[in-house]
Amino acid sequence: MKSIFAIAVFLAVLLPVHSFADDTSKGASVLGVEMMFWDSIKDSKSIEELEAYLKDYPKGKFASIAKIRITALKREASQPAPPAAQTVPPTPLAAQTAQPPPAPVVVVPMALVKGACFVMGNTFDEGGEDEEPAHKVCLENFHMDKYHVTQSAYEAKTGKNPSRFGGCPNCPVEMVSWDEANSYCASIGGRLPTEAEWEYAARDGGKKIKYGTGKNEIAPGDANYQDSGLLKTSPVGGYPPNALGLHDMAGNVFAWVADLYDGGYYASSPKDNPKGPANGNAHVLRGGSWNRNAYGLRAASRIYGAPDFRDADTGFRCAK
Repeated sequence: MKSIFAIAVFLAVLLPVHSFADDTSKGASVLGVEMMFWDSIKDSKSIEELEAYLKDYPKGKFASIAKIRITALKREASQPAPPAAQTVPPTPLAAQTAQPPPAPVVVVPMALVKGACFVMGNTFDEGGEDEEPAHKVCLENFHMDKYHVTQSAYEAKTGKNPSRFGGCPNCPVEMVSWDEANSYCASIGGRLPTEAEWEYAARDGGKKIKYGTGKNEIAPGDANYQDSGLLKTSPVGGYPPNALGLHDMAGNVFAWVADLYDGGYYASSPKDNPKGPANGNAHVLRGGSWNRNAYGLRAASRIYGAPDFRDADTGFRCAK
């Protein structure tokens, strides 16, 4: 245990801290130390190590997951060993209805999204101020990747795989900045989707739907998010698509979109094919990720990052 703390403190002093887009730099530094501590024990089956994390970070980013893991480990320790013969449980419905595509996905297939008008923003009276006001938007037809761009697709084009969770050809590429995502899409004859296009596609073509899964409720079998307990990215196509055939429009990794971020933009957004504000210092991220809770996975939820921001929960998909 002492060695884990020592390593975490040593790394915190020597390594540059990677900050989240919506944190202050002081908060980001603390979070960087916490992330390094969590990375060192995230696969541990030691109750002592998980309790040590909770002692240092009782309200930390992974506190709820640590508590769940501790409860499960204690329950497992108290149960007798299972009998030698076990009945094979039935395959979960999600696994029956959606299977990851064969590796490697070097060219991500696209789906046609037929344009129409819809109400964009906070339509469930539970979002942040930057989701207000709900407003009418009309879009032309466009195409969007069915999956996040995979590690194999990105590496085939760029010769690089920056992902923290590497070694998984069909997992989303992550640790990619907006500049890099934008450049990749342009290099294959596409572009990043606009924020309006992304939300329209996540809502099954502009319907009043809370999540990009096509549902108003969400459970671990629907998407890879905090409650799923995976604590990392998962292969694209592993969860059922929405009505447009798009996978992981909620969870797995956030997706960069083309628009610059402005918290008050919705009040002045044009109705037809909006492309975001003309000026700004950050770009919008949509969809939630493996380390976010259900609230962060809502189709209307918005966060943002600087053009050079990178994180293990941040990827992208292309449009045209």
